[in-house]
Amino acid sequence: MSDLELAERVGEEELANAPPYSRRVEAKRGWTMADVREYEIEDVGFVEDGVIPPGVSLFVGGPKMGKSQKAEHTACHISETKPVCYFAFEYNGTLLAKRFQAYSHLPATNLKLWNQYDLLDSGQEPIEFIKDRISEHSPYMFVLDTIATVKRQNRGSYQEEYSALQEIKVVADQANSHAVLIHHSRKAGESEVDNPRELVLGSQALAGVPDNVIVLDRHDGCTRIRGWGRLIEDFETLLKFDAGEYLPVSEDRVFEDVMRRNSPTGAKILFALRDGCKTQKELAHRCGLSASQVYNVCVRYRKEGLIKRPDRKGGVWTYIGPAK
Repeated sequence: MSDLELAERVGEEELANAPPYSRRVEAKRGWTMADVREYEIEDVGFVEDGVIPPGVSLFVGGPKMGKSQKAEHTACHISETKPVCYFAFEYNGTLLAKRFQAYSHLPATNLKLWNQYDLLDSGQEPIEFIKDRISEHSPYMFVLDTIATVKRQNRGSYQEEYSALQEIKVVADQANSHAVLIHHSRKAGESEVDNPRELVLGSQALAGVPDNVIVLDRHDGCTRIRGWGRLIEDFETLLKFDAGEYLPVSEDRVFEDVMRRNSPTGAKILFALRDGCKTQKELAHRCGLSASQVYNVCVRYRKEGLIKRPDRKGGVWTYIGPAK
């Protein structure tokens, strides 16, 4: 029975009392503001704190930047407690095994993996293969690496690209599953630096379909994750990869690492001042530096707004820190 036929058979009383999320009924009468006010919006929260928001996310990064590695790491962690499907359609079996062996220290007991030959051997269209696997396993989240391996070929117009990616998004929406769709970024120009959402390779239609756009790049020796979405606030997270784990890094930690690499002498002075205000003589003694070294560094950092001192001889220097 079609939705229209069913709607015509629904009595007016049942229709009036039907919940606003009933698609079959609302197709006949539409939503009212009362429906909108009464609709309970579930606070889902991030799939992975500071990295993967709820819904369907386009996960964008440059070649060899680490986007697949981060997605693999996320999938292994999430699958410790929830079912996850990972479609690694750019890998053969050997490469898939090699990459995921890096996470052998994680249980990942609820993770299912497929490579490009699993798809080819099935004889199915990529989108149908994914639909069937998701129907079988009902995953909390699935990862598609990359969308180019599944998205239907088209002439590249805005509408055709939109429809091709929308077909993938519908699979996630119908399964009530979160999804990470991996895609490549294009080379950044001046405008893209100001608006990283324009880094999405290809038509801007691709950025318009998903619930969220996530950009992964490198920043001051860290992996930087920036995200924008329809139901989330813009966010930025810095991560360090260490011993098989991605660990969050604070802005202060990034600043410290940069200072140690670029100016070891300056780092000594700044870190000494973070422990409390000091005179120039005290800094020289604490850091094992000459008075002239301390003076030159302090004058430079005062101009940069990192430290301050009253305009009088013998005053103490005070740490301000990097501008946020």
